[in-house]
Order: sequence, then C-alpha cells, then structure tokens
Amino acid sequence: MTQVNDDIIGFWGNPTATGMHCHPINNFFWHLLSHNLIRFLSFLQFTVDSLRITVDWCEKNYAVTHYVAEFFNTLSSLCMVGAGAFGVYMHSQGFEKRFQVCFATIIVVGIGSILFHGTLLFSLQLFDEVPMMFCVLVLCYSVIENRKERKYGNWFPVALIIWGLAVTAIMVISGRHSHDGMMQAIEFYVFQGSFVVMAATVYLHTVAIVLNSKAGKGVTKLWTSGSAVFLIGYIGWHVDMHLCSSMYSLPFNVPNPQLHAWWHLTASYGSYLICALIAYDRSMRLGKSPKIRWIAHILPYVELPQPSLKTYSEEKDALERIPLLAAENEKESTIIREDEIRNMNDSIFAKNDATLSQKTLMREEKQNAITTNSKRRSNNNGLAQKKRLSNVEEKRGIMNWVNSIEKKFRMIIKT
Repeated sequence: MTQVNDDIIGFWGNPTATGMHCHPINNFFWHLLSHNLIRFLSFLQFTVDSLRITVDWCEKNYAVTHYVAEFFNTLSSLCMVGAGAFGVYMHSQGFEKRFQVCFATIIVVGIGSILFHGTLLFSLQLFDEVPMMFCVLVLCYSVIENRKERKYGNWFPVALIIWGLAVTAIMVISGRHSHDGMMQAIEFYVFQGSFVVMAATVYLHTVAIVLNSKAGKGVTKLWTSGSAVFLIGYIGWHVDMHLCSSMYSLPFNVPNPQLHAWWHLTASYGSYLICALIAYDRSMRLGKSPKIRWIAHILPYVELPQPSLKTYSEEKDALERIPLLAAENEKESTIIREDEIRNMNDSIFAKNDATLSQKTLMREEKQNAITTNSKRRSNNNGLAQKKRLSNVEEKRGIMNWVNSIEKKFRMIIKT
C-alpha cells in the first residue's frame, strides 16, 4: 500500500482519529480512496514530494478541525469570492469584457485560496497564485490601454500572456522540486517579484488617474480608500510572514490575530476598489459619463447612464450592423453626389441660358441704340438742310428786296 501523505490525511481526516478503525469496511474504502487519490495526482505528474507547499503561513495547521489545514485563512478567502461576484454583478451591463474578466479572476483567486489554505497542497497553491498573476496582468492591460485607440496594438496583450505563462512554468518546474531549498526559494520569489512589479505598475497608473485634472472627489476617495486598505493588509502580511513567533507570544495572552486572514479581507476590498477605479476611468475616456455610487459609504460601484447600458448581444448586433449601415450610407452618399452633380449641371445650364439671354438683350439694346442714333442723325441732317434752305431763301428775299429798292431808286433818279 502506498504511504499516504500527511497533507492528504489532514484534509480527509485520519481514520484512526475518527474511529474508522472500528469498521473494517470503512478502512477498506478509506485506503481505496487514498490510494486512488495518490494515483490520480501521479497521473497529473505530481509526486508525493511535490505535494509539499513552498510556503507555510503563521496559522497552525489543522488546529481547528482535521478537515481544514488553515481554518481562518480558508474562511477569510470567501471575501475574495464575494468581492469578485459583486463586481461582476454590478458591472455586467455597459462595461467591456475586460472588467468582467478582471472581477471574475478575483473569484478564481478566492476559490484557489480556499483550496490552497484548506489543503496546503502545492497543486492548489498554484491554483491560488497563478490566478493572482493573471488578475494583475488583466489590470495592467486595462490601466495602460485605457484610451479609445490602442497605444501598443495587438502585441501588448500577447506579451502579457506570454509573461504570465513563463512565470507559471517557472513556478511549476521549481515547485515540483520543493524538497530543494533553492528551488523552493525560486518558486516563491519569482511569483512574488513578478506580482509586485505588475502590481506597482498598476498602482502608479492609478496615481496618474487621480492626478488627472478631470478626476473628481469620488475618484480620490476611491483611490485613497483602496490604497489605505491595501497598505494596512500588506503590512499585516509581512508581519505574519516574518514575525510569526511573536504572534504567539503577545502580551496579556492575546491569541494570534491571524493577520494573513485579515490580508485576505483587505486584498479583496482593495482589489475590488482598484478594478472599479480603472473601470470608471475607462468609461470616462469613452464618453459614457460614469458616476461612482456608494452603498452605506463603504462599498462603491460604477454606474452608467441608461443610454450607455447595452448588453453584449446588443453591442454585437450594433457592431454587425455597422457594415450594413456603412453600405447604406455609401449608397445614399452616392445618390446625393449624383443629385448634387445633376443640380450643379442644371445650375450651369441655367447660368449659360441666363448669360445667353443677357447677351441677346444687350445685343438688342445695342441695336436699338444704333437705330436711335441713326434716327437722331437723320433728323439732325433734315433740320440742318431745312435751315440751309431757309437761309438761302432769306438771302434770296433780301437780294430781291435790295434789287427792288435799287430799281425804284433808279427810276426816281431818271424822273
């Protein structure tokens, strides 16, 4: 019979401690179950040595019950599940998928934390740490690619995924040799280092969001609350990690405050606030006019106005209608352009007709002017001729008068 690992015994309960040795049939089923469990884990290429975790927290193992390794750490992990579920529910309409994935990863982290702290198996330790890594990667992508147009194109999310898979591979390979202290340290510090770098990147970008001149008081309150809660929890995490012996020798016989369990609570709340802050900033940049609402001044959420609330199917239908609308708009624009060209031609023809009629009118006016001038000239010539004739007649009359007087004068002289 395969030697049953102590961790598995602690999780499933020791048959001797629970009285199962009194029943041979129960003993048979117990050994059958444990044997098949070991074979199943071996099928997943996890040896018995690889089931040992690379880090153990300050809470005493199996102190409360034989069925849960770290009772308080397991119980407090439910906060992550609740925070993620609340985030998915409150930000399901009108928001992009990236934020639903972000809140969903908090749920997965909570489930992995429950399984890890409840069993202290390395495979489930990965189920706790790997979702944490991908959760912060999703946050990193969301906080950097927060504008309408992508800054870095498609290669940036691919690079983040490759980074997460590479860190996961290192954790798995080094964790399988957890009996080696060096490999155990590699697994722990590779995860912690990668997580801290990505988390610091996200945090610095949230600082930039708050320093933005358009950020309101609600954003500042959201960021301040998340930062303060995270800081308190992170300090407690380090105290629980490095000062564990002091936690069991507190004055006045104060019991261990279980600071790692409190870290679960603060990390859940802080992660939720950071996701909500990034969702607000992204919605603001997309012009959706978001607002931050608070439930009992403790639990915030981002609210979008009714016109922005669209389900994924509605957004998908709208995206599918875009090519059809574009074709219709192009057809309408073609018709409009043809009408404009036709109207332009008509206006040109009308202008030409007006120009021709104007030229004809000018020609007629010119002809009339010429005719009028001719008539005036002929009239003037007739008057001048009449005047000349009258002058000639006057001269003739005067000459005749002078001749008659001369004749009379001669006759007088003769007589």
